[in-house]
Amino acid sequence: MSGTDGLRAPELLAAARHLLEAARDGRDSAAARRAVSTAYYAMFHCLARMCADRLAANRGVPLRPATRQTVYRSLQHGRVKRRCINPRVIAPYPEAIQAFASGFVELQRKRHLADYDPTVVIEASEAGDDVDHAERLIRGLQSVPEADLRDFALRILLAEREG
Repeated sequence: MSGTDGLRAPELLAAARHLLEAARDGRDSAAARRAVSTAYYAMFHCLARMCADRLAANRGVPLRPATRQTVYRSLQHGRVKRRCINPRVIAPYPEAIQAFASGFVELQRKRHLADYDPTVVIEASEAGDDVDHAERLIRGLQSVPEADLRDFALRILLAEREG
């Protein structure tokens, strides 16, 4: 186990590209599906790391590893989706966050198809486009000002009261 540092988006994207090689030469019919799923998880773990990096530190000094792990693991797929499709939540943020949010929701939908729908056919070229798109969105998120990233982290992690 890697401890509390989590998975890294570049490693997951590299794994997705490796899967694409198998999908393109026809060696593995499941490889394109796995590439789509892995690209989604690259975005998910990028977001989890971003939250932990911004919220599990006090004046730049990391908090206890267990605290960092709690923040990292607090990211919930469904909650992120609900926040990312809510214009009231997403509209105030820079374009890079809005694009990431939209891409996250779309790739999550595709991951569900890839992982759970036995009838769907995913072409290697389509999976490759998804991996490339995830990589662009991750780079875009990493260019956002710190204040916006911290604010976004709080909005997607914390539960909102109804009413």
